[in-house]
Amino acid sequence: LTRFGSYWTVTDSRSLFDNGYAPTVGPHIDIDGQFDSALRTFVSVCRANGLNPVLATQPHRLADPAIAAYIRDLPDVPRQHWLDVQRRFNDIIRDVAREEGVPLIDLERIVPQDAAHLYDAVHLTEQGCSISADSVAAVLSKGLDHNGHYPHGD
Repeated sequence: LTRFGSYWTVTDSRSLFDNGYAPTVGPHIDIDGQFDSALRTFVSVCRANGLNPVLATQPHRLADPAIAAYIRDLPDVPRQHWLDVQRRFNDIIRDVAREEGVPLIDLERIVPQDAAHLYDAVHLTEQGCSISADSVAAVLSKGLDHNGHYPHGD
């Protein structure tokens, strides 16, 4: 990844939201293939190194009409496209967690999608951080074995 303007992009400076984006994802990144594969690789590498991964979805307010003005200031991509992409990322995270037997912290469903918990489209407020931290602590603490490790369900 390289920094291009104010957005992280792939090394050739093409982003997910370049001109000519597709209605579901974008022409340059195959979310269903690349993100899914990368996430499964992450899980495998963790396990190969004796680590027990835990996955979490990304909370957001992209469906909130109050965010529309913020999204309008970003690259020329319809707000619905941003929402579709975020939802697809989260769906893949859920699918991989279920299929790989990895604990999931579904922050998209846990953190309320309002200004009290997310101060913009994706950044947590103090209240959002508190809910997220409590959720992470609850998942990690309930599954610890007698050695202090979280079993990964093999």
